[in-house]
Amino acid sequence: MKRRPAVLALLAYVAGILLGNYLNLSTFVLLFFILGILFLLFFSIHEKNYRFIFIIILLTLTGFWRYELKSRDFPINHISHFTGLNDRVGLIGTISRDPDIREDKTFLEVNSRELCVNQKKIKTTGKIILKIKNQANRFNFGDLILVDSYLYSPLPPKNPGAFDYKKYLYSKEIFGCMNIKSDSEVKVLDKGEGNFLILRIIHPLRHYILSSFGRNLSNPHQSILSGFVLGERRGIPGEIYKLFTNTGTLHLLAISGSNVALVVLLFTGLFRIIRVPFKISLILVFPLILIFSNVTGNQPSVVRASIMTSFFLFSLLIERERDLLNIWALAALLILLIYPISLFDVGFQLSFAATLGLIVCIPALENIFLNRIRNRLLRYYIVLPFFVSLSAQLFTYPIIAYYFNTIPLYSLLANLLIVPLTGLVVMVGMISLLTGVLSFNLFLLFVSFNWVCLELIIRILSFFSSLPYAVMKTPSPSYLFILAYYSFLFAFIYQKNLKKLKKAVFI
Repeated sequence: MKRRPAVLALLAYVAGILLGNYLNLSTFVLLFFILGILFLLFFSIHEKNYRFIFIIILLTLTGFWRYELKSRDFPINHISHFTGLNDRVGLIGTISRDPDIREDKTFLEVNSRELCVNQKKIKTTGKIILKIKNQANRFNFGDLILVDSYLYSPLPPKNPGAFDYKKYLYSKEIFGCMNIKSDSEVKVLDKGEGNFLILRIIHPLRHYILSSFGRNLSNPHQSILSGFVLGERRGIPGEIYKLFTNTGTLHLLAISGSNVALVVLLFTGLFRIIRVPFKISLILVFPLILIFSNVTGNQPSVVRASIMTSFFLFSLLIERERDLLNIWALAALLILLIYPISLFDVGFQLSFAATLGLIVCIPALENIFLNRIRNRLLRYYIVLPFFVSLSAQLFTYPIIAYYFNTIPLYSLLANLLIVPLTGLVVMVGMISLLTGVLSFNLFLLFVSFNWVCLELIIRILSFFSSLPYAVMKTPSPSYLFILAYYSFLFAFIYQKNLKKLKKAVFI
């Protein structure tokens, strides 16, 4: 732990968030305790043992305090304080994300500015979700809108074990809902307000990518490619989405570290071709990572990958030693410092669990198995990809079982075939977007190649999904079982005595 202080800091901070989830204390009381610990820490600066204990307590209290600030202790004008009104209200706010447009409805995420209650105007903060019961195409990110309807709190699940929509919205810091029948009930007061970078660069770039795929590929190929490149799932047909779910490959539709790595490799390669010095090319890649993260909607997986990649590149830049587990913990800590509620987001949990599996499992498996394989083709193109898939699956199975009550039995084999194809599709897709600016014929050539790869992916998914017992139904495991499961995994991985290792495998 001395070599990995970020891991210990993360554990202490997460413990504080978990305390905040089960206990409720005033932020003023917590702040008082934090100041008291800082005072004690200052006077015990030379006492190594006391200093360590006080730092751990300080981090735990900070996690508790941040969770309370973000989930309960809102300012008096926060939108959550007005969700119990039994009357219609007028709400003025800014659309804070691209509209989620579906066949029969539209969802708008709105950052509230002002409420009109009984002809009284109140300045407000906080986000709501506006559901329009028809397909609406006239709204854009940054539009200032006015809507009149009932404001209510998100509803909890009606049945035990059902999807908790309220908890899902809370993890996105959305604390209010409004429903209307038609988009004609929404008045657009002003077009295109908001952050200049997002409004003038991020969203036009995202729309260019989606429209380029849409013009030259038909569904489901176009929507699958959009999912692989941008994490855009909304256009994927239900039967195709089910194929990904049943084969344990749904994670490929969420942007991951491989996508960020491809962006880095692609642009550093281009910079090297035009003879940009290595360190300067690394510096130029940082803003590109930021842009890519925003273009993909800052999903938990891409934020995690972007932070980890940035830290890794920075260590290369200053020529310092790199510890992946420490970088992983630092990325999680930074996200949770800003958005502590993200800890309870399934996307955050799956992304960090899968990455942790790769970081801790692959070196252990390499020492035990890979180093004994002399054939390079077998070692790097068959066994290593299998272990990568196995490591990620082992660390995500309990989370998948807990939230989705399913275990895809053929996920290891499906991932072994699909993951390399997906990487190829993403790389070719990115290259096609760059070449499309120079030559339309070259763009069509790359798009045609991608259609063939995407068709092959669909056929492979269909094959594995059609096999008997493709999906095993399972009840949600208890917290005790999940704790025991991960404890066994870590005991297995860090067991240095091979004889004892065999005993652990048997148990």
